[in-house]
Amino acid sequence: MAFRVHCPNCNTPTVILYSNEITRDIDGIFAKDLYCQCRNPDCLATSVVRVSHSHYVQPPRRHVLDMAKQLLKQEQQQTLPLGEPL
Repeated sequence: MAFRVHCPNCNTPTVILYSNEITRDIDGIFAKDLYCQCRNPDCLATSVVRVSHSHYVQPPRRHVLDMAKQLLKQEQQQTLPLGEPL
């Protein structure tokens, strides 16, 4: 599925002329301003659309595996060796 931006004036698809990453220096946050121009010759409006990442529906596989390894490591550290009194 492609990401498409439509003109807020006439709802015609736009062309993204350029983008500006507005959260470049903020770790873990992603947002961009997309500078778009309408393709309708009767409109040709230029607008800015802000796009940001909200949350994962399914996190990247690598992150899930890292979390599972960390949980197993914590569980092993909390388990007492056999034969030791409480």
